[in-house]
Parts: sequence; C-alpha cells; structure tokens
Amino acid sequence: MDSTYNNGVFFRDIYPFHDVPHVGRIDDREVTENLSKIHLTDTTLRDGQQGWRMFSIEECEKIYELLVDIGRAIISTEVFLYTDKDREAAKRLISYGYEYPKVIGWIRATHSDLQLVVDAGLDETVMLTSISDYHIRYKFGVTREEAIKKYLEVIEKALSRGIAVRASLEDITRADIHGVVIPFIKKLLELSERYGVPVKIKLPDTLGLGLPFYEVSLPRSIPRIVKTIRSLGIPQEYIEFHA
Repeated sequence: MDSTYNNGVFFRDIYPFHDVPHVGRIDDREVTENLSKIHLTDTTLRDGQQGWRMFSIEECEKIYELLVDIGRAIISTEVFLYTDKDREAAKRLISYGYEYPKVIGWIRATHSDLQLVVDAGLDETVMLTSISDYHIRYKFGVTREEAIKKYLEVIEKALSRGIAVRASLEDITRADIHGVVIPFIKKLLELSERYGVPVKIKLPDTLGLGLPFYEVSLPRSIPRIVKTIRSLGIPQEYIEFHA
C-alpha cells in the first residue's frame, strides 16, 4: 500500500492525486470462489406483466426465445397460471424442451393455486409466503401463527407431490428475522428432508428498502439476512434475491 509520503500518511492508493478516490481492496475470495454458483432468474413473464400490460401468447414465446439465446446464465423464468392464456403460454414454453431457462410456476399459498401447478405438469413453483407483520396483519388480517400454518400446509402438499418450492418471503426487509423468518425456514427444511424434495428460499425486497451493507442492522441489511439464513445450512444455490 502506497500510504506514506513525506512523513505523512496520505493513502495515495485510495486517494490518487490525478484520479477520483478509490474504494480500496477487500477480501473478495468468498465471492470469486463461488461465482459459478451465482445465477440469474428471470421474472419478465410474471413480474413484467404487472407493471404494464398482459403479454400475448406469442409475446411470451418471443421473450422466452430471447432468454434462451442468453444461455445458461438465466436458469429459470416464472409464469402465471391463472388464466387460459397463461396456461396455454406455459404449455408452449414447456414444449420447447429447453433445460434453461426452466419454466416454473408462481402461485399463492393456496391449495387451489397448487392444483394449477399440478395440472400444468410443472415440477417447481414459486409460492408467495408474505412474511412481514405488515403483510400478515394488514393484508391478510391474520396472526403470524395462522399465516405460517397455512403456508406450511400448502408447501407440505406440494412437496408430497414431488414439486419443489421456492418460498417467496415477501417483504423480508420489514420482517422479524429471528422471530418469524428463521423459525419458518427451519420448519421448511424439516419438510424438505422428510419428503426429499428441495425447498429454496426467495428473498424479495418488496419496497426497495434493503441495503447492500453488512454493517446495517436487520432487517434492512441484505448481506446480514443472507448470512443469517445460510447459517441454517442452506446451500448458496438455494437462496434467491429478488429486488
């Protein structure tokens, strides 16, 4: 480090005279050693329809073809299954037969929604499991215990049918991490082990309140959330961040 000059400490490597200030080097071995486990998941066919307009079946196919062209970097894409058009679009995308991006469902934690996944012949789905008290109390009007019980019932049903679940912990950056999130994930891991079917954890920063700094306290620190969840023994590739 070129830090000393003329009996002073000036950090010339960080504050060069002829350049903007640099950030400095950090130990990024954990990142570089695991780059092969970092992938993209696409939500255009699901999220993309919520902010503009519904896509036609042909548009869904075109978007999927573009995702295929990108290659293995994008490992999955989510689809709705609620309308006849949604189901026909999903059927056509599956018929392409591509390994990547894998077509997976997106549903609420209800038995009727799960049946849509079964009928579509999908073996994996995102399942909305809103986890903050803001959503549990003010959106659903139920207690934590009631919400978690419902989530677990539907997830167990999915796993018993051999359907992998990505539990989408909606609004996690406003959730009680140690009081609700961690106990919930522990129960998910127990179910996954019982049925031998993967459960993946999706972390949606629903309102964009998360921050990329470990020094920030929970629940706003994304790195701290991830580290806390990983301490339960979940493989890195089974954790997804959505923002």
